[in-house]
Amino acid sequence: MVKHTLEKMLPIFETAFPPDRFQGLFLFDNATNHCAMAEDALVAKRMNLNRGGQQPLMRDGYNPLTDSPQQMWQWAGSSKEPKGTRIVLEERGLWPQNRHFKLECARKTDHTEDHRCCARRLLASQPDFKSQKGVLAEELEKRGHLVMFYPKFHPELNFIEYYWGAAKRYARENCEYSMAGLRLTIPQALQSVAVPTIGKFYQRTIRSMEAYRDGCKLGTEEYQNRVYRSHRRVA
Repeated sequence: MVKHTLEKMLPIFETAFPPDRFQGLFLFDNATNHCAMAEDALVAKRMNLNRGGQQPLMRDGYNPLTDSPQQMWQWAGSSKEPKGTRIVLEERGLWPQNRHFKLECARKTDHTEDHRCCARRLLASQPDFKSQKGVLAEELEKRGHLVMFYPKFHPELNFIEYYWGAAKRYARENCEYSMAGLRLTIPQALQSVAVPTIGKFYQRTIRSMEAYRDGCKLGTEEYQNRVYRSHRRVA
């Protein structure tokens, strides 16, 4: 996904909108692959309790106790060795004394609101770990652009989902159910959705956003009136 975005999509965008004059705002669904982290990202669940072992060498974090960067590794002879969760927390003055502290809670009900129920949740609650962005966002922002992600499981807030739905409907109705047929049908399906229709899809997402901001819940009569019925009456 990152490779396609940076090597295919971004050059097309920057050709049409030169980066010395324009800044792009790229919107992505909140899918797992869109939010994937870099190999050296600050991700607490990738870390062991103790040093070494099968855990990655992470980039520097930030130690609020010393108000300075904090290395996530230490030298072991001539090679770098990951510190592990315990050492990182000890250096931040967060490792609890006089009680057994597990790497991770055994059950979800073990969690506490202050995140001091286990080492992994406590480290994950730290500002530098909480603010860690996915590799897709990091790479686009390095190039001077902005990135936003739609809320999870809210396709009605992304107007392109309506476009895909209309294109898929055309493909189903005109599909010969063969690979050769799909190669012919899919380009036709993408062209079948008129530009004014795409504009209406966009306006529908705007009405959905406004309804959510005013406290409407999806599926209620009030939501239907705000997003669909009132629009049809105006039309």
